Amino acid sequence: MVIILGEKNDGKYLREFVDKIRNVGVNVDIIIVDIVYFERENICFINEYKMEFVLKFYFLVINGLCKNDEFEFNKDVGIYMCKVGYLVI
Repeated sequence: MVIILGEKNDGKYLREFVDKIRNVGVNVDIIIVDIVYFERENICFINEYKMEFVLKFYFLVINGLCKNDEFEFNKDVGIYMCKVGYLVI
C-alpha cells in the first residue's frame, strides 16, 4: 500500500500504482478514486483495462457542513485537508 499525504498530486501515478500491484500478482478490478484520480487520462486507463471505478465525494465539505476554520483547501491536490495535514475522508 502506498500512502501519499497530499504533498503532491498522486493522480499522475495511478497507472504506475496499478502496474506495480499487478506485477506482484494481484488482480485489480475496482479502483476507489477521489477527485485527484478523476482525470481524463486515468478514466481512459481504467476503461482500457476493463476496470471499474467508484468516485468518492466529500459530501460534508461540499455541502458546507464543516467549519471553515477546521479545514484548508490544498490547491496542489484539489482537496480539503485538516489543519494537521490529514486528507478529508
